[in-house]
Amino acid sequence: MEINMFLNLVIVLLLVIAIIYAMILNHRLTLFKESKKEILKAVQSFHEITQNAEITLSQVKQSTQTISDQLKTEMYKANQLRDDLVLLMEKNASSKTSSHQKEGYFSEVPSHKRFPLKDTDNISHPKNLDTYQSEAERELFEALQRLKGS
Repeated sequence: MEINMFLNLVIVLLLVIAIIYAMILNHRLTLFKESKKEILKAVQSFHEITQNAEITLSQVKQSTQTISDQLKTEMYKANQLRDDLVLLMEKNASSKTSSHQKEGYFSEVPSHKRFPLKDTDNISHPKNLDTYQSEAERELFEALQRLKGS
């Protein structure tokens, strides 16, 4: 009987150890499930942030493309206008040259006075009209001012 009692005690002790171990495992599993839920929330949040970033990035890319296209268009127009201005200035210079040669004198107008459309010039100020040498240049300047105003 002592052996049975001893065996019963050993079995009870092992059962108590197993119950304590099961309780520890249960607690750890509960913590793991909570951590898993937090990780899933973090992954979902990261996914949403990534989607928003992709949408924003595509909008920025589209805006950049639109602005780039507008800039190319404006540069093309500016180049066309510059070419037209150069052509008008050359025609004006050639007509001045022929009229000055007929009158017996020749005075070449410096290019910075014939074409004052540099970054440093203030083309909106009326005193710059004095730098133009002919009526055609004044009319061209006024047309440029109207274009700039619109």
